[in-house]
Formats: sequence, C-alpha cells, structure tokens
Amino acid sequence: MKVILTEEALSRLEDVVDFMLFEQEIPYHIVERQNEKLLLAALNLGKAPYQGRKEPFLAESTIGYRRIVVDHIKIIYYVDENNLYVTDFFDSRQHPDKMKD
Repeated sequence: MKVILTEEALSRLEDVVDFMLFEQEIPYHIVERQNEKLLLAALNLGKAPYQGRKEPFLAESTIGYRRIVVDHIKIIYYVDENNLYVTDFFDSRQHPDKMKD
C-alpha cells in the first residue's frame, strides 16, 4: 500500500524535531536518529496498515483515524482503498485536545 505523508504531518514532525533540539536541548545526532526512526515507522505502515489502534481522541471523525506509538510520539493516519495517509506526528505528552488543532 502506498504511504503518503501529508504536508501537515511533515510540518508537525518538524515541530517535534525543533522541540527536541531547541527546548529539550537533545544532541543533534540523537534527534536525527529519532527523526529517521519516526519516518521509517510511518513508511512501514504500508506493509500492515491496520496494525495501529483506532485513535480514541479522534473517534468522532468519520475518517477512522488510527495510530501507532513510537517512543512517546503518536503517528496518526488513516487508510482508504489504495493509500495510507499519515496526517500527524503528535507528542503524546501534550494534552490530547491539541491533536484536533
């Protein structure tokens, strides 16, 4: 199955990376490794698209969002007939209402 990373997801991933680098002051090489780990996990979703659980904080949506968690980052996605769309990289330490922004 083809995996599509939305612009919003890539923007949110960049926010996560910036937070780790500049707010948490995590060394660049560790952040780079984490970024690669997240991207690889997202791209591998195409091999088993229904492995993620349904995301309860987005349950009111008719889209059927699912999620996997890599370390403390939720990778939010949904599946249609031909594609899997990654829509968000969400730090699960944040309040879940921020996921709806």
